[in-house]
Amino acid sequence: MNISPKLLESLWICLIVKRLPVLLLICSVLTTVLLPLNLHAEPEPFRLTLFADPSSLDPQMQSSAGGNYLTTLISRGLYRWNKDDQLEPDEGQCKWIHHLSLQCELSVEAHWSDGKEVTAEDYLRSFLFLLNPSNGAPQAHLLFDLKNAREIYQGKKENSALGFKILSPKKFQLTFSKDDQEFMYKWVHPALFPRHKSWKRRFRGTDTPTTNGAFFVKSVLKSGGYGLSRNLYIFKSKDYVSKLEVLVVESDTTTVQLYESGKIQFARRVPAELFPRFKNTPDFYAFPVLRFDYIGFGPALKDHPKLRKGLMLGFDQKGFQKIFDSEGKPGCPPIPSSFFSGFDCYPRKPKPTSQKLSWPKNFEPTFAYSQMGGEDIKRAVEWFQGQWKNHLSLPTEIEGREQKVYLQWLRTSPPALFRKGMSLDRPTCLAALENFQSEHPENYIRFKDKEFDKLLLKMKRESDPKKLKKLCSKGLKKLIGDAHMIPLGQMHFSILVHPSYTGWELNSLNQLFLNHLQKKSVSK
Repeated sequence: MNISPKLLESLWICLIVKRLPVLLLICSVLTTVLLPLNLHAEPEPFRLTLFADPSSLDPQMQSSAGGNYLTTLISRGLYRWNKDDQLEPDEGQCKWIHHLSLQCELSVEAHWSDGKEVTAEDYLRSFLFLLNPSNGAPQAHLLFDLKNAREIYQGKKENSALGFKILSPKKFQLTFSKDDQEFMYKWVHPALFPRHKSWKRRFRGTDTPTTNGAFFVKSVLKSGGYGLSRNLYIFKSKDYVSKLEVLVVESDTTTVQLYESGKIQFARRVPAELFPRFKNTPDFYAFPVLRFDYIGFGPALKDHPKLRKGLMLGFDQKGFQKIFDSEGKPGCPPIPSSFFSGFDCYPRKPKPTSQKLSWPKNFEPTFAYSQMGGEDIKRAVEWFQGQWKNHLSLPTEIEGREQKVYLQWLRTSPPALFRKGMSLDRPTCLAALENFQSEHPENYIRFKDKEFDKLLLKMKRESDPKKLKKLCSKGLKKLIGDAHMIPLGQMHFSILVHPSYTGWELNSLNQLFLNHLQKKSVSK
């Protein structure tokens, strides 16, 4: 029961003056008219935060599969990766009818927020948007094994040549030019979600587009963020939360303060230094995420393997785990051990190597990081800085930059040392390793190895899980064993969710689903 403070005040006045005959009539009106109206008042929205305003609400313009919670609240695709690390149908399903042919059918329940059905044509529209280079979609490469997709992207063939055939309004067939054993996993990436015919080439921050997820953007909040309403054509239940507010709050500490004051019900990132306060409460959740975070060595350290290996060994693993309450060990692969076999961590002694090393002549020992990573990222960078100075007598200069500026820096002239977070766009080893393929746009360490590139091609065509694990191990040895980077171990994210809510779901790709969100009933 939600009773407003003003109503309570009125009722209290009634109780004080109840013996006065004239005011008894007023009390009667208040209790018989205003109280029932208040009981049927619209419930408060469920509030959560993002640490940055999304660059776009357009799923085809998303660079990563997870992290931008807004995307999976307002959009959905054929499949999703669930909290139990399983691929499950979302608004349809597909089956291989040949190793180069995939047939997909949409659910009759798949609807846009305007009430129209999602169709095969909407999926074709998204594919063609990706393959038009003038749109600048960052994930066009997801489709390059589809028949004629690469040629269309290069302007060598017409759109009609794409291996995408509409069989009926709810059914389509994909034809591939090469084996792509991981394509089914690619469906979880927002880039392959359907595209509504009304969408413009670019979304503005004030747009409220028609979408096909559990919610749609109803309004842009004056204070910053978005007001979301439930898509009543899917996930129908009177018990489900009908409204959300997604706020933009950059500071993790401020987010936690908002949570503690009751102004939000979901805090998406809890700084490690606050773990002791929440760790044993029903609000606190920590879960492993599929990422490949690392400290990269820039081109300036390419010809200095001894120096790279010294940096790899010059820190205290257990000290890092203790300070950051981390299960993952720096120096060890960030991906789950179930992805590989026969490879553990970079060989090291129990204690960090203490040796005197020196930077090359005319060398700038800049250690860079993105400010978007939050307070823990800055603390971790400072921790490594201290370790290298104490154990190796190697001073560094830390520099944090805004995310867009930082990424441009990495693309053009990477600094000597940089901390890079990398979310995976699908739950596989290849999704991590392919970022270091010679010509990959996000190969910021400028790693070039022909054998490594050939290994990636083998992984793409391989279907045997045991062989895939061995190939994954070989790839990890190339990157980590030769000290081209310092992997930061498996990452865990920590969140706070108000215990009075149920039906929320976070998966290991850090995608949030509130399809079945509801408030727990209060037992009488």
